[in-house]
Amino acid sequence: MKTATLERNGICKEVVAVNSRLVDLIPGPGRRCAMDDVTGTNMTW
Repeated sequence: MKTATLERNGICKEVVAVNSRLVDLIPGPGRRCAMDDVTGTNMTW
């Protein structure tokens, strides 16, 4: 996700880092769905 989009939506870099680390723990094909869910959730905060 672009930095400008994150800033516009008030999502700090630390939240992105934590989400990325958590999603990395999910194996295989489920990872893509998890990242989609995380992105959607962050955008609706």
